[in-house]
This record gives sequence, C-alpha cells and structure tokens, in this order.
Amino acid sequence: MNKLMMTLAFATLMGSATMAQDNMKGDGSARAENLTEQMTTRLKLNDDQKTKVADINDRYAAEMKASMEERKANKAAGETVDREADRAKLKEVTAKKNAELKVVLTPEQMTEWQKMQGEMREKGKERMQERHDKNKTKSAE
Repeated sequence: MNKLMMTLAFATLMGSATMAQDNMKGDGSARAENLTEQMTTRLKLNDDQKTKVADINDRYAAEMKASMEERKANKAAGETVDREADRAKLKEVTAKKNAELKVVLTPEQMTEWQKMQGEMREKGKERMQERHDKNKTKSAE
C-alpha cells in the first residue's frame, strides 16, 4: 500500500500516467517536455506561461530523478527504504511545484491543473492495479 501511494504521488507529479512508455526513461526531460505540452494544450498557456511552466517542470523532473536514483542506490545497497519519509518528501515537492505554478497560472488554469492532477492520479491507480494483477498472475504460474 505504501509503495502504491508513493508511486501515485510520483505519477501525479510527473504526469507520467498519460505518457508513452518510452518517455518514462532518460533524464526526466522527456517527461517534463510531455507534461509541458499537455499543460499548454489543456490550460491554453500563452507563450510566456509556457516558458515558465517548462522551466518549472524541468527543474522538478530533475529533482525527482535525483531522488529516485538515490532511492534505487540505497535499496541496491540493502538499506531499508523509509517510505513515510519518501512520501513526505514527494508531498513537499509537489506542494512547492504547485506553489510555483500558482504564480504563473490564472486561477482558472490552476483549477484545471488540479483536475488534470486528479485524472493522472486515477490513471496511475489503474496502471498500478494492472501491474499488480500482472505480477500476481506471474507469481501464480
């Protein structure tokens, strides 16, 4: 359950629930770019907003990638993963990102962004359930 919550938070932050699988790899820039394009279209961002949103998305994608790499390295080294701390950090990062976006977006755009986040969260839940079911089927074989 904790792993699910952490994954959902990450999916929401990065907008990965609606991205193609090949964009899930790399330095995070593909995810940030994809999310920026989605936001530009759905929120009807002007050129100035698009530039600022792209910068915000790039910075937070890089931060999340570094966090994920650290988590993987710790896990590979046999260290215990503190999921509560990870979840708290993800929540904090999401709040910081949303605070920066709130300065750039209009109130209407911010409301729409929050809807987008909810939709991405739901899609992430569906994908996690599919993975869980797939892994369950594999282990039963």
